[in-house]
Amino acid sequence: MILIDGVSPEGHNWGPINLDAVGKGYIAILIVWSLVVISGLYVLHMHRNLPFIRMRNVRLTIAAVLTIHIYLSLVFLVYPLNGSFPCNAEYWIMGIYLPFGIALFQAQNLQLLSLSSMQKKLMLHPQTRPAGRRLPRGIAELRKWWVQVNLMTRLFALIGVGMVVQAIAAFIIFMVSRKFHTFGVVSHDRGPTKCRTGWEWLPSILWQFLWAWGIGPFVLFKIRHIKDIHMWRLQTSLCIISGLPGSPLWMASVYSPAFASVGKYWPPAVWFAPGLMMMESVSIFFPLIEVYQAKKFRASTEAAIDEWEKKRQGLTTADSSGRTIAISHTSSTTRKKPDMYSMQALEKCLATDPTELLRWAAMKEFTGENIVFLTQVRDWKAGWLRLAKKGNLTPEARSQLYNEGADIFAQTVSLQTSPFPVNLESKAYFDLEAMFGRRTGTSSSNDSDIITPFAHAFASDSQSFTTVSQHQTKSNSQEYIVPMSAWEQQVPDGFDEHVFDAAEKSVRYMVFTNTWAKFCDSRETLSIISTEGARSNASSFSFLSKFSKG
Repeated sequence: MILIDGVSPEGHNWGPINLDAVGKGYIAILIVWSLVVISGLYVLHMHRNLPFIRMRNVRLTIAAVLTIHIYLSLVFLVYPLNGSFPCNAEYWIMGIYLPFGIALFQAQNLQLLSLSSMQKKLMLHPQTRPAGRRLPRGIAELRKWWVQVNLMTRLFALIGVGMVVQAIAAFIIFMVSRKFHTFGVVSHDRGPTKCRTGWEWLPSILWQFLWAWGIGPFVLFKIRHIKDIHMWRLQTSLCIISGLPGSPLWMASVYSPAFASVGKYWPPAVWFAPGLMMMESVSIFFPLIEVYQAKKFRASTEAAIDEWEKKRQGLTTADSSGRTIAISHTSSTTRKKPDMYSMQALEKCLATDPTELLRWAAMKEFTGENIVFLTQVRDWKAGWLRLAKKGNLTPEARSQLYNEGADIFAQTVSLQTSPFPVNLESKAYFDLEAMFGRRTGTSSSNDSDIITPFAHAFASDSQSFTTVSQHQTKSNSQEYIVPMSAWEQQVPDGFDEHVFDAAEKSVRYMVFTNTWAKFCDSRETLSIISTEGARSNASSFSFLSKFSKG
């Protein structure tokens, strides 16, 4: 074989293995990209407990990326293998891994729309989802279930059904076509070249075409008004744009003689590579960029707070006729902004008016459950103290407080009944589960996903129970509480007003170092007071400055 500058003039010709310069280039790209992807997935898994990583469903992300990468590996090996790879094996990889990978990516990507919708409901009423849900049985139950569930659940169901249909269709096509074996009823065994063309390959391409030209734009249209801080809308846009040319160019390269010269060095399947690599990139590297930014932001915030604390301590010991007077004449903006970052400002906001903080956390960061939990615990403790002050802490009152605590656990903590469980350390979580789990019908022996609870967070509207408003602890519904006999309704030993202290401290610190600092930095937050446009810098801080005063 004559080589010109290290490149075979025949290129991809379905002959022997081709290890010319182009073939080695494909192999090098595959090795480097595989190392990058595997390393990225490892780092992503190491940070799986971070709230903004956990909400993406790490297991689903890893499954989607690995499935896509198996097919992408074959894409990069098409030229070097040069047809030596069995056609029937290539058919199954393209018929299963490509559509399944895209389907899993669709499910992972749809979570943005689902999270946004559910967080909106969370702002109005904390809800629970019943533990131990079963799939509908029979046509009648299935029809009733379909009418009751929301759009997101229907889309997830359609994706699952589509995967099953694709697997069945791939099997039927494989059995009836003689291109892959000696038996069958249609087509003929035509060797490695003709085997890879024909109608048999079209169903596998349908998934990529539907994603790039159908589902992707639909999702992009639905999320056009979402302005989250996780850049999910940008990720969807990049995936759609990079995937648009894949299917049309693959079909042209396979069925059009005009692409023969291009196909010598750029086989048809490689047209899918840009879109698939973009899917992998946004699934891995956007979250990792957010991890880096979060660590950097947290470090700078803590440093600013420490510096402010040192300056404030210096103020108290300084000469009142000197330094104190000088600082009192500095800009009000520079004095108020550090105050806004303090824990005292956060606590005052939670105690007086957490509405805007809840709105921002739910709509921008998708962490509204943390604010709901803190306000519920605040009101629950206030109710306990009122009863204790009046001397009305009777056994009946303690039982009522216990039931209200169980409501809080079921709505915002339990991995089995809460649509958005708060992120707690294992000890704090299991302590609360030991206290309230029996009352709510949950226990650590049940199947639960502590790492990625959002895999089960897509309960339908009809399956949710509205029980507590965001500023009330008193339950309006006990539907999800397990009925118990009279002797079982006794309040457990160790139940007191401090039962939520460890969890509250953990969640408050997480809100303080993440949500609160971003909330203070947000220009939108600082301009909430404006109803008709921007105002001066001095007035832009007036909304938050009321929380910075002791």
